[in-house]
Amino acid sequence: MILMIWRKPNNQTYSMCGICGFVNYRDDKLLSRMTQILGHRGPDSGGFFISSSVSFGHRRLSIIDLSNKGKQPMFNEDKTVVIVFNGEIFNFQELREKLIKSGHKFKSKTDTETVVHCYEQYGIEKTVSQLRGFFAFVLWDSKRKTIFLVRDRIGVKPLYYFQEGKKLFFASEIKAILECEEIKKTVNEPAYKQYLVFQASLGEETMFEGIKKVLPATITAFKEGKLVKTKYWELKKNDEINDLGEKEKAERFKDLLLESVETRLISDVPLGVLLSGGLDSSSIVALMSELGKKQIKTFSVGFGEPDDELKYARLVANRYKTDHTEIIIKPKEIQKVLTEIVWHQDEPLADGGGIATYLTAAEVNKHVKVVLVGEGGDEFFGGYSWYKLGLPELDILPEEIKKRIYFYLTTFSRQGLYPDFKKMFDKNRVDFLSKMMKFEIENILPNSLCMKVDKMTSAFGLEAREPFLDHKLGEFCFSLSAKDKVRLNSGKVLFRKVMKNKLPEEILKRKKHGFLLPTQRWLNGELNDFTKEMLFARSSFVCKMFSRKELENLFIQKKYFNEIERINLLWRLFIFELWYNMYFIKKN
Repeated sequence: MILMIWRKPNNQTYSMCGICGFVNYRDDKLLSRMTQILGHRGPDSGGFFISSSVSFGHRRLSIIDLSNKGKQPMFNEDKTVVIVFNGEIFNFQELREKLIKSGHKFKSKTDTETVVHCYEQYGIEKTVSQLRGFFAFVLWDSKRKTIFLVRDRIGVKPLYYFQEGKKLFFASEIKAILECEEIKKTVNEPAYKQYLVFQASLGEETMFEGIKKVLPATITAFKEGKLVKTKYWELKKNDEINDLGEKEKAERFKDLLLESVETRLISDVPLGVLLSGGLDSSSIVALMSELGKKQIKTFSVGFGEPDDELKYARLVANRYKTDHTEIIIKPKEIQKVLTEIVWHQDEPLADGGGIATYLTAAEVNKHVKVVLVGEGGDEFFGGYSWYKLGLPELDILPEEIKKRIYFYLTTFSRQGLYPDFKKMFDKNRVDFLSKMMKFEIENILPNSLCMKVDKMTSAFGLEAREPFLDHKLGEFCFSLSAKDKVRLNSGKVLFRKVMKNKLPEEILKRKKHGFLLPTQRWLNGELNDFTKEMLFARSSFVCKMFSRKELENLFIQKKYFNEIERINLLWRLFIFELWYNMYFIKKN
């Protein structure tokens, strides 16, 4: 067994943790390369564990227990169990106390060591079922000759793997796995089709054929060349919640929300909030203030557009007297940073909010190491306009508004990749609403939104925390009736009620806006020539999938049946080609 640890100077920037390694394979130089390429995720410290069976690499961000005692890989007392861990466990102190009473000896005050001793005490399934937080970890039990790859319930943290016979490679980011030259790069065409519809690959597939994602809420065990996947949590409705009165529901909701925010304030380093001016992030600021947090640092981004969200963010910043920073992104910066963004994303992600998150993180990193973000509020609380499809009252809407809503339905159903929502809709609209929300929570959140936040913040030394993705809060919200979430004139019904008098009326009454990138202006203007250059290149992947005439029509507004569809598809093709050029064409 070999264990090596290094420390970097304290003046380095900070980032999310990164884990990597392999099983039944030995190449110390490869392990070093895999670990180094994840350096942006954890430059505080790093280390290796190398044995005859497994090799682990780790890069660490110090958030809890800043001492060297928190170094990883980490072991149990007799070193028969070893772990590399990425994330935060918010209830680890409570678990730690129980384990100490049971006789376990701790060398640090970290959540990572708590997971190791939990495994010794309870086994893998009972351990992960007790963890509250966001995480991805790999644990090796040398006695049982079994390695466990585990991801949190919602899929906030990434974890990828590649299996070939008895060999297994894993990492927080795909680019680390690709350091192994034996792994051949091939585009996964089914994932490509999913991407064109959903902006990301779904399920366990990635855009690289053979490289898989560990699924959210899943334990993937590997022993003697065999993978066994066990789901340890399922998002289900608790019908008892709807037996509560309106006041009780509001009180329970507020308590869970406050608890979730409070637990995410635990840190030995400075933290802030990405404040968009929407209900979700604005509520985080209000609740932090209610919990007694002073001098909150808030950060907002805009593109210099008349309808950007900066004016709404200012209302909240002024009300709670935050230390507020506004970041204006200029068009000339976009092309320059797109290749950097695509490299960090690993796979093509067409959610344009990633650009804003990346450029914001570059500034935020100068002030704090941890930021709270509002991801998950729309999926769990009913914020999207298409959720209104589940309401019986839809019949009374004017025909023009109905057509606009049905546009989303046809978009989702394209290529048969979305569930048959039309049948669900005709059968039972309330059931349709919950099924649609569950689909997005289980697919869009972990594969697009969470990856956007994780990859873009980790690129600049930030840990992002999502209070709305706490699983206990999520279980409560998912169980609420449709009327508590969505009405014809509003979404997030109960949420808005709870936040009344805590936020300006302009925020509470504001319709769902979303973060709108000026992609239409960019693709028709500043990025037009660059986009054509990428798509019409002889080496482009899109030329294998579309005819030249079809591509030309995408650049002519009147030739395409819908302008929103045209811009969305063009943007997705463009981002994909940047990714394809970087990972398949460009020579390093």
